[in-house]
Amino acid sequence: MSEKKSFLLYKDFADQLEDLSDEQAGILIKSIFAYQTDAEFSVDDPVVSFALKGLINQFKRDDSKYSDICASRSVAGRKGAKQKLANAGKRKHKLANQADIDTDTDTDTDIETDINTPLTPQGGNGLSVEGSETNSTPKPSSPKETWVAPTIPEVTAWSADWAKKHGKNENACRSVATEAFQYYTRQDWKDRNGKRVKSWKLKIAGVWFTDEKLGKTKRASIGIRV
Repeated sequence: MSEKKSFLLYKDFADQLEDLSDEQAGILIKSIFAYQTDAEFSVDDPVVSFALKGLINQFKRDDSKYSDICASRSVAGRKGAKQKLANAGKRKHKLANQADIDTDTDTDTDIETDINTPLTPQGGNGLSVEGSETNSTPKPSSPKETWVAPTIPEVTAWSADWAKKHGKNENACRSVATEAFQYYTRQDWKDRNGKRVKSWKLKIAGVWFTDEKLGKTKRASIGIRV
């Protein structure tokens, strides 16, 4: 089990939950925590399994980033410890030299003058410290990903592959996927609440690939009136 006490869930996870029933959403949430705590779990619902795989891939990427950050901080910590020891040695050496100077009565007056002379701020912005940087260069922000609508060949090819993996009728899945594609194209790929369909595969699998829709399409394809 990982030593981490927490994990990340991104805001777009809410879009996936909206595509699931309350029962499916509950199974998905429990499966997420079972995965994060190394507990045993199994998911029989194909739609929940599809959503969970995407989340697990994201968790793995987050864990990899976390490990990289920990490694970088460890290296930086070791360097910082070495620098502190080096600075302590320099201060000790400087104090020893200062003590030798104070024993020289001929230079006491000069030393007192130097000590009592106030330091003058430079440029009106405070003391200038050599080797320090007051301005840091901001990191460029990463560009946002541009959403691109799928094409009908992509949708039909994916629907056929989905049907094979889940033991469904390929023609029925292609027909329903085509119907979904036409519907969302007319809606500018927004759902009934006016929100952008970010994961069209999850949306079609969760909302359109129901037993009722696929059953009607299958019966219609073999000439049975529904």
